[in-house]
Amino acid sequence: MDIIGKFESIVRNNAEHTAFIDGRQPHSFATLQTDSQAVSERLNQLGIKPGSRCLVSTENSYRTATTILGIWYTNAIPVLLNHQSPFHHLQHAATQTKATAIVSDTSDDIMISVDGQDLLAINLLDIAQPTQKLPAPASKIRPSISASDIASIVFTSGSTGLPKGVAQSHQSLINACQSVYSCLGYRPGDRILCPVPWSFDYGFGQLLTTMLTGITQLIPENPNPFNTGNLIEQEKPTVLAGVPSLLASMCSGIGADKLDLSSVRLITSTGSKVSRGLLDSVQDLFPGAGICLNYGLTETYRSACLNPGLVDSHGDSVGRAISGVDLVVVRPDGSLAEPNEIGEIVHRGQGLFSGYWGDPDSTAKVLKSDPCPAHTDIKPAKVVFTGDLGWKDDEGFLYIKGRKDRMIKSMGVRVSPDDIETQLRNYIQISDVAVLSKSDEIMGEKIVAVFVAKNPESFELKNLKKFCRTHLSPYMQPREFHQVAELPRTTSSKTDYVALNSSYSQ
Repeated sequence: MDIIGKFESIVRNNAEHTAFIDGRQPHSFATLQTDSQAVSERLNQLGIKPGSRCLVSTENSYRTATTILGIWYTNAIPVLLNHQSPFHHLQHAATQTKATAIVSDTSDDIMISVDGQDLLAINLLDIAQPTQKLPAPASKIRPSISASDIASIVFTSGSTGLPKGVAQSHQSLINACQSVYSCLGYRPGDRILCPVPWSFDYGFGQLLTTMLTGITQLIPENPNPFNTGNLIEQEKPTVLAGVPSLLASMCSGIGADKLDLSSVRLITSTGSKVSRGLLDSVQDLFPGAGICLNYGLTETYRSACLNPGLVDSHGDSVGRAISGVDLVVVRPDGSLAEPNEIGEIVHRGQGLFSGYWGDPDSTAKVLKSDPCPAHTDIKPAKVVFTGDLGWKDDEGFLYIKGRKDRMIKSMGVRVSPDDIETQLRNYIQISDVAVLSKSDEIMGEKIVAVFVAKNPESFELKNLKKFCRTHLSPYMQPREFHQVAELPRTTSSKTDYVALNSSYSQ
């Protein structure tokens, strides 16, 4: 079964149930189907053929949802990029996928060419016109499509270089979505509020949750902390799917006594490690909500989750592998690490991507043969070497140490900048921090901390340095500090280390 086949089974059982609420306007699953089929008709008229790659660079909206579904109804492949992506990322994605069209939500023409041929530039407003007055297009038999065919290409944020196009099959997305639904304990009557762009893999997962499981989704018009809080009070979502930067902004900008946030029963988060201090702040803001931490890559959909009730006892962990997935930690020689031994995390089982579109060399560095074929009943042909360092304890809980390519060697000792960032986030006078390194003749690499102060006018650096001396080993001490108004972000709301390194690591 492909995604459209699964979606239509949801529509048959939930036709009048609300699929999306956009701008406080509800749209049922039956209307979503009709509008998506109308988009498919328009795409057919414009010459979009089965297998065509269509770039989608738009904000979250009901129109965007119908466009993505419309592309699937056409048996074409949506290529998802953040609407704030710079032009050279759009051009790179178009070249890499040999796309034939780009859908954007701006009125400006986007002049992109591939192999000397201009891409068809489509304005979202021209093809996605939500209405309940248009009759459904005449039914016709869709060409057959295999569950193993590529369903989507999501371009990673490019925080460490040009983004790569992560290709996922229909079956992989359907299976992984269903596992996450079960793992998180979603309920049929839930209403998800997702302020995360659908072009980011975690946001895309929320979009698929609505389309493939029938859960209502609220789309914020402007996903800043205040609007998000107001929307919670007005529309009463039961699930908030966020990232640490959003949760931190909400905790610092919204008082628990100012808005009624009591409808939220579950908060899910992924993207980076959540500090103990932030977890406590989130719990104070949402006292009636359980918190579920998640771990995964764009290349794996979702790997692990730490369910509500375990955060207090295992809050430094990202949890255990979800159903259908086995996570192992391996040494550099590929052998299994012992419990509590640090190594590279390897994802085995469902959710695996099919490869980086048009980039077999990069694919081969990540998608490899299984190093532990006898480890469990899961027998994948290929596995993903995540590039993340971590360990598993005796109970099977996974802990993240950092990235292989982000390790710093300072004073002869290999140091994880993520560990330093986690500790600095516990200093109550700063709201965000990024740790970098700079070449140094004596130390090898000098540690640099770039941070955002909660109260810039009264902030005293000497107190932060004293905190570091108390809580960090000498080889983990930042030797330079830079106070900034805000950290640069990638289009998926992650810290933009490329931009920071160009400014502070020279």
